[in-house]
Amino acid sequence: HSSFRAKSGCHRDPYGHTFDCSLHANKGGMNGAHGSTSCDYHVHVDDDTFMCCPLPKDNDVKGAVLAHRLARLHDLSVRNFNLSILCLVYIAVNFVCLGINFCGQYYGYLDIGNHDLVFHLIEFWATFAFSIIQVYSLIYSPRSLGSVYSNTCFLKLVIFFNVVATFASALLVAVSLEWFEVPSHEIEYMNEITMGFLDVVLLAVVAKQYGRNVDTRCATSAVALAVAATQLFVYNYWDGPHGKVGEPAAHYFEFIFEILSAGVSFCFCMDNKFLCDRSINRLLDDQQKSSRNLLGAV
Repeated sequence: HSSFRAKSGCHRDPYGHTFDCSLHANKGGMNGAHGSTSCDYHVHVDDDTFMCCPLPKDNDVKGAVLAHRLARLHDLSVRNFNLSILCLVYIAVNFVCLGINFCGQYYGYLDIGNHDLVFHLIEFWATFAFSIIQVYSLIYSPRSLGSVYSNTCFLKLVIFFNVVATFASALLVAVSLEWFEVPSHEIEYMNEITMGFLDVVLLAVVAKQYGRNVDTRCATSAVALAVAATQLFVYNYWDGPHGKVGEPAAHYFEFIFEILSAGVSFCFCMDNKFLCDRSINRLLDDQQKSSRNLLGAV
């Protein structure tokens, strides 16, 4: 579509994306020097997705595009449902970790055998897996990154640090819990900044579906910093690095926050699935109306 330029006002489609139906060709364009207008072409911007492109008028091309769009929407619906199930699995993992943490604090469970190593492996690798789930929930969303958060470059940077930090801390624990337990916890708790940021961004998207507007610029910074600062303070102030009360106390904050975080991601994924399903129904209804109008005209 690079050979076309917007000529007049824009319109907004049912998915919240802006497009211009008044287009004209430039000198190197498809229509040559005539500069005729057509609504078959679409000016793409950074917050566009495949759903915002208007269907072409040619029936043969329209049928192929419609079939591809329906297949794509169905695929996204299934993928988002699978991601939502994985979010529930992560919630269950954190409930189990809460129970193990409680038993370790009051009954010495983690002092028996290799229970402490297994506990930390579950904790760190599950967190890494959830960071991947969050990334895929954004990638497989029918919404674009631009519609999720206005500053897409910053959002990509947050995703980068989230995945790198969670994988690095999990790998350090797998190499040697005795040597790297403390730095792994410090990295993980500092990374709560990125996780808190993503949570508020996803929550704001879900809230918009119910007519609630959240100022993500202020809310993301406040929530992310508060969560990270609380966990770092509890862990270090109460001597968590030396196995004192600060470690299990910080774990309580961590697992509760992760449960809430997974709940937000679950809502986001399910909302994506419902959006895909509604879009499929809308396309089928429009196609049926067009077919009835065509038969009526004949």
